[in-house]
Amino acid sequence: MRKLQRPILVIDVAGTLLTAGIVVSAAWFSIFKPDTATSKMRVVAGELAHMRADLAQLQSLLDRHTRQRATLQQEAADKGRLTERSPAQHNLAAITGMAKKNGVRVLRVDPVAEVLYPNIQELRYRLETAGTYADHLRFLDEFEQSTFWSDLTFLKIEQTRADMLAFKPVRHGDLVVSFYAGVAREPAKKP
Repeated sequence: MRKLQRPILVIDVAGTLLTAGIVVSAAWFSIFKPDTATSKMRVVAGELAHMRADLAQLQSLLDRHTRQRATLQQEAADKGRLTERSPAQHNLAAITGMAKKNGVRVLRVDPVAEVLYPNIQELRYRLETAGTYADHLRFLDEFEQSTFWSDLTFLKIEQTRADMLAFKPVRHGDLVVSFYAGVAREPAKKP
């Protein structure tokens, strides 16, 4: 029977050594290597702090853009509204001044038509002009940049005979300009 106890003793020693190895390994990783979990927690906490700071920045940026949008919408509502009465005479004076400033002479201004659309009135005027091609282009560029409620609905620029004294080719322009205004609505009648 003595031979049977030796293998059991070997198994007991092997089991004890295995258990001791597991305990030592567990102790090593839990006591001597605690930095892995703690360092990960510190990294996550740092990232969370950065994310909160970024979120605060984005929130303030969103608030600023929301205020800016409201301001721009109000300005657009104030500036973009059609007038109740067409300032055609004022606009024609401004356009002829714009033409003169750019070297274009306005030879003639004729009313062409008045067109009524639902809640909008269109007044069309025909302008005859004279000047060089470059002067016409500068005038048209400035007209395009203007803030009038107007539109150039027809444009024709032709070369006329050259002015021998001016030494530059004079071009004749024919333009139709439309001015727009809102039409006041009639109040609803009660029966």
